[in-house]
Amino acid sequence: MIGKGLDPPVTGGIIFEGRSSWSSACPPSPRCPATLRAAGLAIAGLGALFAAHAQHYMGASWRIGSAEGQSGAIVDTGPFRRSRNPVFVGQVALFAGFVVARPDIVQRALAAAVVAAVWLQVRVEEKVLERGLGKPYAAYRERVRRWL
Repeated sequence: MIGKGLDPPVTGGIIFEGRSSWSSACPPSPRCPATLRAAGLAIAGLGALFAAHAQHYMGASWRIGSAEGQSGAIVDTGPFRRSRNPVFVGQVALFAGFVVARPDIVQRALAAAVVAAVWLQVRVEEKVLERGLGKPYAAYRERVRRWL
């Protein structure tokens, strides 16, 4: 698109989101100090690392989505000892951190969409796991919280 009539700063903002839009959307000020942006990015980074750790911890039980008869074994140790959905907890923390770092309408809308999608996905997965794994999953549900 460069050279096709787009102003370079606009093109740069589209292509290099992190460089121009992040710094201009929330420049250091009393309303959005640099420490708040750094804290938000730290939250986002920790959320991403936690989600990746939880996903890796699932091992052979990791699945994308839910399908009848495709459930792996229940993982109830590590991060799954305190939350039935630590991957989703990490993903929500990632987007929450982005809202803290860049508190604009776009980040808020993306975070809200992620929370809604996670909420719906967990409801579907829980039904599939309960039907597929029966009493062991029901017992796991009783002793471990959905989120934290």
